[in-house]
Amino acid sequence: MIVQAMVFRRVSIRVKKRFPTDEHLVTAGLMTKEELKLFNDIKSPHSKFWVAAEWAFNLVRIAREKNLIKSDIIYTQLMDKLAIFRTSVLNLFIFDWIPIPLVYTQCVSAAVRIYFLFALLGRQYLLHDQGTPHSRNIDLYIPILTICQFIFYVGWMKAAEVMLNPMGEDDEDLELNYLLDRNLDVGLMVVDKCYSMLPPQEKDKFWEDKNAEPLYTRKASRVPQNPMLGSCET
Repeated sequence: MIVQAMVFRRVSIRVKKRFPTDEHLVTAGLMTKEELKLFNDIKSPHSKFWVAAEWAFNLVRIAREKNLIKSDIIYTQLMDKLAIFRTSVLNLFIFDWIPIPLVYTQCVSAAVRIYFLFALLGRQYLLHDQGTPHSRNIDLYIPILTICQFIFYVGWMKAAEVMLNPMGEDDEDLELNYLLDRNLDVGLMVVDKCYSMLPPQEKDKFWEDKNAEPLYTRKASRVPQNPMLGSCET
């Protein structure tokens, strides 16, 4: 959770406002004062979110040395999963480092605006007498196609501008604060309430059933079922 919070606040304005400093992580309960002291003792000009990941690696190693982890296979898998997690948040960090070049967005914005500026001037009809061909066409008075073009082009441009920063403060952006809260809650329930919890084992409804098939609701049973067959099966 410390790693996630440190990375998320570097890429999301909402999380940055929630945890502007490392002390706020202590106040929020994600980090202890001793952890913050050890964290600050490491001097580096770069982001140090990897320090908390190293703590996790060391905890797994100590657990194996104390035989709290019974198998080398489980120990290796835990190390692999931690490494995958650290790589994933690092990729998010790097993704935020290298955004879409600004010249692309400026070029698109300028092209759309200049296009409709010329369209506004170039598509005006100067003659409106009865001798003008198609003078009674409604498009002479209401530029329907130009209006549709404006809505589509500007709409696409605005959608692209929103997607430039998917972790911003817009309504359509990712709710990283919710992800932090959800991951903390689920993680605590896994280790506190679900550890060694197992329902009583008994014969299920499909015991010794040769053609086991869960029941369908009346509405779902009316939908035709298409069996999955290989491309060369007849």
